Amino acid sequence: MDNIEKLLSKRKQVRQYSVEIIPNLEDVNRIINKAYDLVASKQSLVPYKITVLGPHKKEEKQELYNLSVKNDGGHGNENIFAPYVLCFTNRLVDNPNLSVKRKVAKGHRYDLLDPEKYRTRGMEVGVEVGMFAKILTLYCMEYDFDVSYLLCFSDSAINKLSFLEDKLIFSMQIGYQKSSDIKDKFLKDADEYKPDITEIVEWL
Repeated sequence: MDNIEKLLSKRKQVRQYSVEIIPNLEDVNRIINKAYDLVASKQSLVPYKITVLGPHKKEEKQELYNLSVKNDGGHGNENIFAPYVLCFTNRLVDNPNLSVKRKVAKGHRYDLLDPEKYRTRGMEVGVEVGMFAKILTLYCMEYDFDVSYLLCFSDSAINKLSFLEDKLIFSMQIGYQKSSDIKDKFLKDADEYKPDITEIVEWL
Protein backbone atom coordinates (compact mmCIF):
# COMPACT_ATOMS: atom_id res chain seq x y z
CA MET A 1 0.00 0.00 0.00
CA ASP A 2 2.83 2.42 0.87
CA ASN A 3 4.38 1.77 -2.52
CA ILE A 4 1.13 2.60 -4.33
CA GLU A 5 0.80 5.85 -2.37
CA LYS A 6 4.39 6.83 -3.18
CA LEU A 7 3.88 6.12 -6.88
CA LEU A 8 0.60 8.03 -7.17
CA SER A 9 1.99 10.99 -5.21
CA LYS A 10 4.58 11.42 -7.99
CA ARG A 11 1.94 12.14 -10.63
CA LYS A 12 1.62 15.68 -11.92
CA GLN A 13 -0.02 17.24 -14.96
CA VAL A 14 2.83 17.88 -17.39
CA ARG A 15 2.34 20.64 -19.95
CA GLN A 16 5.51 20.34 -22.02
CA TYR A 17 7.54 17.25 -22.83
CA SER A 18 11.17 16.77 -23.78
CA VAL A 19 11.80 15.95 -27.43
CA GLU A 20 15.38 14.93 -26.73
CA ILE A 21 14.74 12.32 -24.04
CA ILE A 22 12.03 9.84 -25.00
CA PRO A 23 10.79 6.74 -23.16
CA ASN A 24 11.67 3.45 -24.79
CA LEU A 25 8.89 2.24 -27.10
CA GLU A 26 9.12 -1.33 -25.79
CA ASP A 27 8.66 -0.11 -22.21
CA VAL A 28 5.61 1.97 -23.13
CA ASN A 29 4.09 -0.94 -25.03
CA ARG A 30 4.81 -3.25 -22.10
CA ILE A 31 3.00 -1.11 -19.53
CA ILE A 32 0.03 -0.53 -21.84
CA ASN A 33 -0.31 -4.31 -22.12
CA LYS A 34 0.03 -4.69 -18.34
CA ALA A 35 -2.67 -2.08 -17.73
CA TYR A 36 -4.98 -3.87 -20.14
CA ASP A 37 -4.40 -7.18 -18.35
CA LEU A 38 -5.43 -5.65 -15.01
CA VAL A 39 -8.23 -3.23 -15.91
CA ALA A 40 -11.80 -4.12 -15.04
CA SER A 41 -14.57 -4.04 -17.64
CA LYS A 42 -18.29 -4.64 -17.24
CA GLN A 43 -19.00 -8.01 -18.87
CA SER A 44 -15.45 -7.74 -20.28
CA LEU A 45 -16.81 -5.81 -23.24
CA VAL A 46 -14.09 -3.10 -23.18
CA PRO A 47 -16.20 -0.51 -25.03
CA TYR A 48 -13.30 1.75 -25.99
CA LYS A 49 -10.40 1.73 -28.42
CA ILE A 50 -6.94 3.20 -27.82
CA THR A 51 -5.00 4.64 -30.74
CA VAL A 52 -1.38 5.34 -29.80
CA LEU A 53 0.53 8.08 -31.60
CA GLY A 54 4.24 7.39 -31.27
CA PRO A 55 7.16 9.84 -31.50
CA HIS A 56 7.10 9.89 -35.32
CA LYS A 57 3.39 10.79 -35.66
CA LYS A 58 3.93 14.55 -35.77
CA GLU A 59 1.26 15.35 -38.36
CA GLU A 60 -1.41 13.50 -36.40
CA LYS A 61 -0.43 15.33 -33.20
CA GLN A 62 -0.63 18.65 -35.01
CA GLU A 63 -4.08 17.70 -36.26
CA LEU A 64 -5.06 16.86 -32.68
CA TYR A 65 -3.68 20.17 -31.43
CA ASN A 66 -5.57 22.09 -34.11
CA LEU A 67 -8.78 20.50 -32.88
CA SER A 68 -7.97 21.25 -29.25
CA VAL A 69 -7.28 24.96 -29.79
CA LYS A 70 -10.85 25.44 -30.97
CA ASN A 71 -11.90 25.00 -27.33
CA ASP A 72 -11.51 27.65 -24.63
CA GLY A 73 -8.05 27.32 -23.11
CA GLY A 74 -6.91 24.90 -25.78
CA HIS A 75 -3.94 27.02 -26.85
CA GLY A 76 -1.98 25.85 -23.81
CA ASN A 77 -2.33 22.16 -24.59
CA GLU A 78 1.23 21.64 -25.78
CA ASN A 79 1.26 18.30 -23.99
CA ILE A 80 -0.36 16.99 -27.18
CA PHE A 81 3.15 16.94 -28.65
CA ALA A 82 4.37 14.41 -26.08
CA PRO A 83 6.32 11.43 -27.46
CA TYR A 84 3.37 9.10 -26.85
CA VAL A 85 -0.25 10.21 -27.13
CA LEU A 86 -3.08 7.79 -26.38
CA CYS A 87 -6.41 8.62 -27.99
CA PHE A 88 -9.46 6.93 -26.45
CA THR A 89 -12.60 6.57 -28.56
CA ASN A 90 -15.87 4.68 -28.38
CA ARG A 91 -15.71 1.16 -29.81
CA LEU A 92 -18.34 -0.98 -31.45
CA VAL A 93 -18.13 -4.35 -29.70
CA ASP A 94 -18.43 -6.69 -32.69
CA ASN A 95 -16.87 -9.79 -31.12
CA PRO A 96 -18.32 -10.16 -27.60
CA ASN A 97 -17.33 -12.96 -25.26
CA LEU A 98 -19.29 -16.21 -25.02
CA SER A 99 -21.16 -15.10 -21.90
CA VAL A 100 -22.55 -12.06 -23.69
CA LYS A 101 -23.36 -14.11 -26.79
CA ARG A 102 -25.41 -16.53 -24.67
CA LYS A 103 -27.33 -13.63 -23.15
CA VAL A 104 -27.96 -12.13 -26.59
CA ALA A 105 -29.33 -15.48 -27.73
CA LYS A 106 -31.76 -15.34 -24.80
CA GLY A 107 -33.00 -11.91 -25.86
CA HIS A 108 -30.74 -9.52 -23.94
CA ARG A 109 -29.84 -6.36 -25.82
CA TYR A 110 -26.60 -4.43 -25.57
CA ASP A 111 -26.26 -0.94 -27.05
CA LEU A 112 -22.50 -1.46 -27.25
CA LEU A 113 -23.11 -4.19 -29.85
CA ASP A 114 -25.43 -2.00 -31.92
CA PRO A 115 -23.78 0.04 -34.73
CA GLU A 116 -26.57 2.62 -34.37
CA LYS A 117 -26.32 3.02 -30.59
CA TYR A 118 -22.81 2.27 -29.32
CA ARG A 119 -21.70 5.89 -29.66
CA THR A 120 -24.48 7.02 -27.31
CA ARG A 121 -23.02 5.15 -24.35
CA GLY A 122 -21.05 7.79 -22.50
CA MET A 123 -20.95 7.22 -18.76
CA GLU A 124 -19.90 3.57 -18.65
CA VAL A 125 -17.30 4.11 -21.38
CA GLY A 126 -15.86 7.10 -19.52
CA VAL A 127 -15.65 5.16 -16.26
CA GLU A 128 -13.76 2.31 -17.93
CA VAL A 129 -11.39 4.67 -19.73
CA GLY A 130 -10.66 6.38 -16.42
CA MET A 131 -9.84 3.07 -14.75
CA PHE A 132 -7.45 2.14 -17.57
CA ALA A 133 -5.76 5.55 -17.44
CA LYS A 134 -5.22 5.30 -13.68
CA ILE A 135 -3.68 1.83 -13.85
CA LEU A 136 -1.45 2.95 -16.70
CA THR A 137 -0.47 6.01 -14.67
CA LEU A 138 0.71 3.75 -11.84
CA TYR A 139 2.97 1.87 -14.23
CA CYS A 140 4.23 5.15 -15.71
CA MET A 141 5.18 6.35 -12.23
CA GLU A 142 6.99 3.06 -11.62
CA TYR A 143 9.03 3.64 -14.79
CA ASP A 144 9.57 7.33 -13.90
CA PHE A 145 7.60 8.46 -16.95
CA ASP A 146 5.56 11.68 -16.77
CA VAL A 147 1.92 11.84 -17.83
CA SER A 148 -0.86 14.28 -18.57
CA TYR A 149 -4.58 14.03 -19.26
CA LEU A 150 -6.56 15.99 -21.83
CA LEU A 151 -10.30 16.36 -22.26
CA CYS A 152 -10.49 19.54 -24.35
CA PHE A 153 -12.31 18.00 -27.28
CA SER A 154 -15.93 18.90 -26.55
CA ASP A 155 -16.48 20.06 -30.13
CA SER A 156 -14.89 17.00 -31.68
CA ALA A 157 -17.08 14.80 -33.83
CA ILE A 158 -16.80 11.63 -35.85
CA ASN A 159 -14.44 11.96 -38.82
CA LYS A 160 -12.97 15.29 -37.66
CA LEU A 161 -9.66 13.54 -37.13
CA SER A 162 -8.31 11.67 -40.13
CA PHE A 163 -6.66 8.93 -38.07
CA LEU A 164 -9.67 8.03 -35.89
CA GLU A 165 -12.85 6.25 -36.92
CA ASP A 166 -14.84 7.37 -33.88
CA LYS A 167 -15.25 10.40 -31.68
CA LEU A 168 -12.31 11.21 -29.42
CA ILE A 169 -13.43 11.19 -25.79
CA PHE A 170 -10.14 11.39 -23.85
CA SER A 171 -6.42 11.66 -24.43
CA MET A 172 -3.43 10.75 -22.26
CA GLN A 173 0.20 11.67 -22.87
CA ILE A 174 3.40 9.91 -21.80
CA GLY A 175 7.00 11.13 -21.86
CA TYR A 176 9.54 13.04 -19.79
CA GLN A 177 8.80 16.55 -18.61
CA LYS A 178 10.71 19.30 -20.39
CA SER A 179 13.17 20.84 -17.92
CA SER A 180 12.00 24.41 -18.61
CA ASP A 181 8.43 23.37 -17.69
CA ILE A 182 9.30 22.20 -14.17
CA LYS A 183 9.57 25.64 -12.51
CA ASP A 184 6.29 26.68 -14.12
CA LYS A 185 4.57 23.60 -12.73
CA PHE A 186 5.63 24.18 -9.13
CA LEU A 187 4.47 27.81 -9.23
CA LYS A 188 1.07 26.75 -10.51
CA ASP A 189 0.60 24.09 -7.82
CA ALA A 190 0.16 26.75 -5.13
CA ASP A 191 -3.21 27.88 -6.48
CA GLU A 192 -4.42 24.65 -8.10
CA TYR A 193 -5.76 22.45 -5.32
CA LYS A 194 -8.66 20.12 -4.72
CA PRO A 195 -11.62 21.07 -2.51
CA ASP A 196 -11.46 19.88 1.09
CA ILE A 197 -12.55 16.26 1.43
CA THR A 198 -15.51 17.32 3.58
CA GLU A 199 -16.99 18.96 0.48
CA ILE A 200 -16.69 15.72 -1.47
CA VAL A 201 -17.26 12.78 0.87
CA GLU A 202 -20.43 12.52 2.96
CA TRP A 203 -21.06 9.64 5.37
CA LEU A 204 -24.69 8.81 6.12
